[in-house]
This record gives sequence, structure tokens and C-alpha cells, in this order.
Amino acid sequence: ARVAEQFGARVVRHAYVPIAEWARVTVAPEARNDWLLVVDPDEVVPERLLAEVADLLPGIHADVAAVDAPRQYYFRDRPLRGTVWGGPNKRRLLVRRSAVELTPTIWGGMKIRPGYHVMELQFTPETAIAHYWASGYRELIARHRKYLRLEPVDRQAAGEVTGYRAVVATPWRAFRESFVTRSG
Repeated sequence: ARVAEQFGARVVRHAYVPIAEWARVTVAPEARNDWLLVVDPDEVVPERLLAEVADLLPGIHADVAAVDAPRQYYFRDRPLRGTVWGGPNKRRLLVRRSAVELTPTIWGGMKIRPGYHVMELQFTPETAIAHYWASGYRELIARHRKYLRLEPVDRQAAGEVTGYRAVVATPWRAFRESFVTRSG
């Protein structure tokens, strides 16, 4: 907040909540501009990506709702190579408020309005956001436990209902995706 204020930004404070999406819904309307830069506190946006975004933004088409940027997850300060988090990934970096509906849900938190689309920037190691996901196994377990408590509420609110087959099949499907398909 101190650095943002030094550069002339107006800082809007919000009470602590377990996930950013909960705060984003109430804080986003406070923004002066239509475009939002969405960054997590455990991410570092490289200078090359910032320069690319600065060049892109003035000429962006009116039907673009959001821009997805490349992301590289790190575990114990090393880039992840396998699992669903390893290798080239992406995340929503820029969001046009008038083209999305922000929602307080985990894993997304926004719906693209009809008539708009998402633009994707190509993955390169020089432009990938460094997401310092977990510093070790203790933090990894703590994060998973947090999301295990929060995610069922979101899924129920979205109308997702599960049964015994899904409960049995999901771990095996996730294992295959992470450790076989993506070489985790």
C-alpha cells in the first residue's frame, strides 16, 4: 500500500478475508477506471510483461473483456515442471469491469458478459508472472486445507451436486492428469 501511494494510487482498504475474490467484488466498484490490474500478493509481474501490457492497453479492441497473461508456479522457490500447476500456465491479469460480472467465487471470480472475449498473451519465460505458490510442504498443506473448507460452499452455490461415483472417480482422474498426463 505504501509503494502504491508513493506512485499516486488511491489505496482502498478492505477487512481481511480468506480469498481475494471476496474483497474484489466490493472494492472493484471503487476504481476510477474501467480496466483493473489483478495481481495476487504472492506474485511478481516481470518488467517485460508490464511493458507488453503498457503497449497493448491503448489499442485494445472494445470487445475484449480480459487479458490472460502467462504464469509460472513456484514451489520452494523452484519452478514447477509437472502436475496441473507445472509448466506454462495463465492467469487473468487485466479485467474490463464493464465487460465482466465479478463474483465472490474461488477459482475465477468473474463471468464474461455476452459479446466479449478473452485475449491471451503468449507464454515466454521472460514474460511469465512468477507465482510463489508455496514455500514448503507446511504452507502447501495449509493452503489446501483452506480451500477444502471454502470450495464446497462455492460448488453448492453454483448448483454442483456430486454423488458416490464422482467422489470415487475424481481422485483417480486428478492423479492421472497431474502425474501421468503432465508428468508430475
